[in-house]
Amino acid sequence: MTDKQKLPANTDKSIDSVAEELDPILKELPAEQRELFVSLLSIQSSRSPESEVAKKITSDHITKLLDNQSKSMDYTHQDEVQRKIYSFGVIVVAVVLIIVLVVLLKDNPDLLEKIISHLITLIGGALAGYGIAKTKYNGQ
Repeated sequence: MTDKQKLPANTDKSIDSVAEELDPILKELPAEQRELFVSLLSIQSSRSPESEVAKKITSDHITKLLDNQSKSMDYTHQDEVQRKIYSFGVIVVAVVLIIVLVVLLKDNPDLLEKIISHLITLIGGALAGYGIAKTKYNGQ
């Protein structure tokens, strides 16, 4: 192999682009090492399972992949909407229960005060747990 010769042309375009980038470096190698490197590179490219799969991918496969990804995004969006509706419903029920408690216990302020302090503690703990879980989930 002389200095003016380039690497053998492969059918895989990614190997050709790598070969063009490596050509100046290969020219500096002795002929025996250059031939060994070129043969190893061609063996590696011919046995790569990714290149075999990539050769078989058609536009139908890509279309199916994009459709599946779109469906997955739709399902994720639906889950988020349902989660928000559920959270809103829980908050509304909690507020209604607190109002009912206040109306029912307006004649007994000592008991109402104890119940409200416990509810505030419960709500604070729930919000703190929610914040910790959200921070941990977003961190991963």
